[in-house]
Amino acid sequence: MKAKLKLILLTALIAIAASFIANTVSNAHRLEPVKIVQQQEEGKYASQMINEETLYGKINTNPEIEPFKQSLTDVSKDKNDNWLGERETRFIVKGTYGSPFKLKDVRIKYIDQENGIVHATYPKTKITVSIPYHGVTSEKVKGGLRREMNEEEKKQYITQKEHELEVRYNNDKNILKQADLYKQDAVKMMWMNIPNVKAIVFE
Repeated sequence: MKAKLKLILLTALIAIAASFIANTVSNAHRLEPVKIVQQQEEGKYASQMINEETLYGKINTNPEIEPFKQSLTDVSKDKNDNWLGERETRFIVKGTYGSPFKLKDVRIKYIDQENGIVHATYPKTKITVSIPYHGVTSEKVKGGLRREMNEEEKKQYITQKEHELEVRYNNDKNILKQADLYKQDAVKMMWMNIPNVKAIVFE
């Protein structure tokens, strides 16, 4: 009787153990495909991310570009008075104005990975003016007893005129916009061919 009872108990234990092993194996087979799919999804997302190092690498390999530059012509008069009377000089000035720009000065504010948008910024645009000495033509139109401007007076005039035009151009929204668009186009040429970059917004 005892031997028979032991046999029944042993058979039951074997059945329970077999059932546990079967369930464990079955669960393992069900979970493994999910794990593989999850890994595939993570890898897919990583491949679609825009890498900040890649963006900076592009502009650091081309740190400087041809600066925004435009020709200028300005006509003005200068009056000077002393004991010999008033002298009036007419000037025709030819030079250039522009805005130097270095790509390495561009900074990434943040990257919208979901929509593929890079938000960036760069230093405030400042217009500078250059007037070469040989680009200035002067003619005395008044002051019979006065001599023409000498070289030193002409240099002083050029310095004053450069400052005057810089103030004027830095308050001209159209000129500032032209310079900004020029810079932004230069950055876009570097970044828009990078995978997953769909747009660049400047702030």
